[in-house]
Amino acid sequence: MLILLDGLDEVPAKQENVVIEQIRYFCDRYSQNYVVISCRMTA
Repeated sequence: MLILLDGLDEVPAKQENVVIEQIRYFCDRYSQNYVVISCRMTA
């Protein structure tokens, strides 16, 4: 499956680390899938 996540730049700064950890957990647990994460800001 291809999972598309957009708008990571819209996550409030307070919750950014929690969201990133949840995405990492999901990717580790379902590693057979492809995940694309995008945002408008360059970091």
